[in-house]
Amino acid sequence: MSSSAQWDDGQRVVSLCAVPCGRRVSAPLAAVGVCVADSSGTIHETGQINFDVRWPAVSGDTLVYGDFEPYTWDCLWKGRSPAELSGLQVDPVSHRAGFELLASLVDGWQTAAVPPIFLAERIEFDVAWINVGLETHVGRLPISFCRNGDWCDIIQFDFGLCSLPASERALVCTAEEWSASVRDPAQRAMYMCGMYAAEFGIGSSPARRGS
Repeated sequence: MSSSAQWDDGQRVVSLCAVPCGRRVSAPLAAVGVCVADSSGTIHETGQINFDVRWPAVSGDTLVYGDFEPYTWDCLWKGRSPAELSGLQVDPVSHRAGFELLASLVDGWQTAAVPPIFLAERIEFDVAWINVGLETHVGRLPISFCRNGDWCDIIQFDFGLCSLPASERALVCTAEEWSASVRDPAQRAMYMCGMYAAEFGIGSSPARRGS
């Protein structure tokens, strides 16, 4: 994770993008992308946790799927070049180590006076995968639960359902870039922060072009 500024006590917007190996919430994750902005729209942290998973490989004439569900691999990844997948394979860590890091980050975001807002493209998938990983590997309660007893809001923010006109969405990213960024969860998380800022007027965002 990279951090570029000190926090004040204002509200934080945390976008999360999970890259799963399968459709079930029990499936291992290949990566989690994160972007954190403050209430002015300034992005403070971006980063990506890559998990140590068994990637599909050809053995003889057979494709061995490793930790990936065949359906998920064939729908999302089949035909991608090694270069396109390389960003998900840099410095991988175990699921325990990765979720310990994510849990410490979540706890840090929740120390502000105002609980953060979490953004996810699909709550029933991205948030569920992350919550199951936190519970399984570090015994942490869901990300919506703050240790001070408060609860955080989780907003589903889908590019396709964004109410901004296409011309305004394009200030953040094009539909093609949003679709392609499935291979770069940190970039996808940053786009979500940028679109949230653009739609709800919380300020300018570095994700906007020309800023």
